[in-house]
Formats: sequence, C-alpha cells, structure tokens
Amino acid sequence: MKQFHLVVPLVDKNKKQISAFDKEGNPLPEPGFVQLDIFIGDLKWMSNALSSSDPNSKYKAVYRNLFLVDILSQLIFKTKDPNVKRKMQIDWKEGIELVDFTTDEKGKRKKLKVKKVTGDMDKFVKFLFGSKFNFKDISSFEKLYKLFMSNKFHYPKMRKSILDAFKKTLQNYKLEQPKELR
Repeated sequence: MKQFHLVVPLVDKNKKQISAFDKEGNPLPEPGFVQLDIFIGDLKWMSNALSSSDPNSKYKAVYRNLFLVDILSQLIFKTKDPNVKRKMQIDWKEGIELVDFTTDEKGKRKKLKVKKVTGDMDKFVKFLFGSKFNFKDISSFEKLYKLFMSNKFHYPKMRKSILDAFKKTLQNYKLEQPKELR
C-alpha cells in the first residue's frame, strides 16, 4: 500500500462537527469533512514532486509534472542488447526509475527491469539541465519551460518530440494549452 485517503469530520476546538464552507467562506447547511491524503514513500522526493506550483505561476503544478513526464517519455537510450531499450520514468512517491524494456510487434512495451535511480529532485534537475540547477529552478511550468527552451537543456534534439507529446497529453487530460506553447 503506497497511499490511502481518509475522510474525517471537520471539527472545532471543542471537537464538535461544524459545517462545510463555500469558496467565499460562508457556512453550508451540511456537515464538513476534510480529506487527508496519506502517501507512503520518499518524503524528500514527494515534498518537491507533489508540491504546488510557484505562487507566481499562472499554472497548477500538474502542468510542470506532466511536462516532466513527457520529457522523460521521449528520452530513450540504447543498451548493449539491440532488442532492449532504456528509459527513465517518474514514480511520484519514490523518485526517478531506470527502466529496461522491449517492444513487441504491435508496439506495446514490456518492462524487463525497473530500478530506482534517485529520490532527489535536485539530482533529477541536474541530469536535465546541469550542475548549477535545482528544483527551485523548475518549481513552476514557466520556469521549467524557459530552461527547457534554453541551451542548458541537455537533449535539444528531442525538443520537438517532447513538445508534441506534451501537447497530446494536455489534450488527453482536457487541460488548456499554455500560451508558451502556441
């Protein structure tokens, strides 16, 4: 079990259940409940990976996180075995994993081996952009995109396929395309 959710009554200082509130802070007629999300994993990794976006960002953290997923989805490396490829993937509770996989005749991938590489978001950022950078430098979609488009990005030949994958992901999730991509 890697995560679970609790729904608990919203109570006051006297442990009496109180009403729920609307967005303006007005009490609603029904009793209030709070959802607590409990994640079991690498705490340091999750505190960054699952954090909300930079307060100055126009976009939610989901944009940053989906973009990171799509960056890794397009970085595929060769191995000694011509039938086996290697890629990295994000486990949102543990960190970055290295995956060896094969592809069948229908194009479906089969994972052969999965190994955790790091649970340090700063190391992940350094892998993508260089030793001067850390998570603060990609804490919002805008910051990540700016670095991605800069000469600091280590895989510039992959930009087009990454952007195409990201646009498709946004469509699949029915998320508005950021103006930076237009």
